[in-house]
Amino acid sequence: MAAPNYNKLYDEAQALMNRGSYRDARVILKRIIEANPRDSRALTALGVTHINSDENNQSLSRGFPLAMDCFQKATTYDPKNEEAWGRLADCANINGDYAKSLQYAEKGIALNRSNPHILSLRAKAVALSSLHRDKEALPVVDQLIKTNYKPIDTLFMKAACLENIGDYKGALAVYQQAEKASKTDTVIYHQISCLEHLKQRNEAIKLLDKIIASNPDDDAALHKRAKLKVAAGDLQGALSDYSLAIKSLPTTSLLNERAALYDKLGRADLAKKDREKALQD
Repeated sequence: MAAPNYNKLYDEAQALMNRGSYRDARVILKRIIEANPRDSRALTALGVTHINSDENNQSLSRGFPLAMDCFQKATTYDPKNEEAWGRLADCANINGDYAKSLQYAEKGIALNRSNPHILSLRAKAVALSSLHRDKEALPVVDQLIKTNYKPIDTLFMKAACLENIGDYKGALAVYQQAEKASKTDTVIYHQISCLEHLKQRNEAIKLLDKIIASNPDDDAALHKRAKLKVAAGDLQGALSDYSLAIKSLPTTSLLNERAALYDKLGRADLAKKDREKALQD
């Protein structure tokens, strides 16, 4: 009987993983490892199947230690396994051990500094930012952006680092860049937050105008715009937005905020009604 072609088996396992069939891939990978317990490549892939197990919703808590063990063995048997170092670094970040993540990531990056593995780069950036070393994280994120790996995610990562060091103007520019590729409310709300820090309330209101124009019943956007209008001194405009938001979702907090606005407008009678209704709710 011909010996099994383990390279072919590995390719089959990878194809199954690409389709999300991690359980089936695991069966094949275990077969490879039984034949060669020091197969670093197969151990790395096996670890990935444990993290991405498709068996049930509780699989990650059970599979995570198994994955870590696989990645540890993979780097022990082949210290030049770049992917395994990156995955170890990623796991350390998930565990909240950012210092350890940096160690793993640096080992992976040192293997190929001219073109480091994406997983190690990402893990290093996440670890540095989590350790409040955002200035150091920024050039790492820039390296990630150049690889075009998950461009929206990496742009968000860069913007978050800039926000963390107080560079809201820079963060705003990055979020605007991200909006060109992903026109979502999330990107716009991040821009609004930056504009608030920059005291550019009118510009923030204009962005909310766009959101509300496409969804007039968006109570969250109406509420946000109302608060910005109060800060900008447009009390009547704020009152209109509060009333629309309350019509959509009459919460206690909205009623109390509109009551405070009525007080500013000299309408104590209407403020009293809102507070009474808030107590009833």
